Amino acid sequence: MLKNRNIRSGGGKSVLYNLMARIYKKHIYLPTNAVYLFRRMQYFSGKSGLFARGRTVLLKAKLAKKYGILASDHAQIDIGLRFVHPTSIVIGAHVVAGKNLSLYQNTTLGGRRTGDVKLGNQPVLGDNVTVFANSLVLGKVKIGDNVIVGANSLLLEEAPDDSIFAGSPAKRVK
Repeated sequence: MLKNRNIRSGGGKSVLYNLMARIYKKHIYLPTNAVYLFRRMQYFSGKSGLFARGRTVLLKAKLAKKYGILASDHAQIDIGLRFVHPTSIVIGAHVVAGKNLSLYQNTTLGGRRTGDVKLGNQPVLGDNVTVFANSLVLGKVKIGDNVIVGANSLLLEEAPDDSIFAGSPAKRVK
């Protein structure tokens, strides 16, 4: 194991040893772990075969059980996905998102009605979009780049670039 006798902290253990012990307790990296599971699920869904399909189902179940994230493996989300507080997040099947999407707790990206999955009526989000807590982005709407959806908002209309939406139903604030 790690033994560094030159750097000491309380109790006779080294600072480096304490740091490594904290890293191994996964509570520090919860959001990163949720994104990692989501990306693994997407990876295996693109593969063919019984093993890959079974792995996708297991990863989807682990995301749902551990974090409460119900995400479709068919959602197309670019790099920089961030689950700030990975709790009760829903991502629909035909959601398309650009780079650096940040989702807070209790957010939903999906269709307005039950049959919208078959019709593909789900949001398309640009780059650098932030959806704050308890917000819903529903229906076939296009969200531009650098858009912020405020907390407790219901966004049902298109959002142009560099704008802020808040309220229920959401209206443009800036």
